[in-house]
Amino acid sequence: MANTKYAGLTEEQMISAMIEVAIFNEYIPDEDDEEATFEELFTPDCYSGTLDEYFTRPTESEKYIVQQVSERGGEGDGAEMFLTFKITDKETNTVGYLEYSGRYSSWDSSYYDEYYVVLPQEVTVVQYNRIK
Repeated sequence: MANTKYAGLTEEQMISAMIEVAIFNEYIPDEDDEEATFEELFTPDCYSGTLDEYFTRPTESEKYIVQQVSERGGEGDGAEMFLTFKITDKETNTVGYLEYSGRYSSWDSSYYDEYYVVLPQEVTVVQYNRIK
């Protein structure tokens, strides 16, 4: 990737936005864990079942819009999986992308164990297809 200057939302702003939008829309933390808080839902170490339920469509608060824009991986036990969100500050029109990565588990709870700021980038892929 070329040396690109990033001028989007910071990681802290994006996590705050996700929490604000969840609270504004009255999402409920995991019902099985009475101690769970909204902040815990969006940490790097979060249960995928809970995070996957949020923001599949554009979801707004007064200040932010959060939408899941990509979900990939997790095609087998232990496989890497990724969940990417686009977060927009409606006041400044500043955008950021936050991606969670983790592991799929077919016998236990899948989980995300880290997140990081990402940028969308169009790429060209060459495939080799059989002709016989």
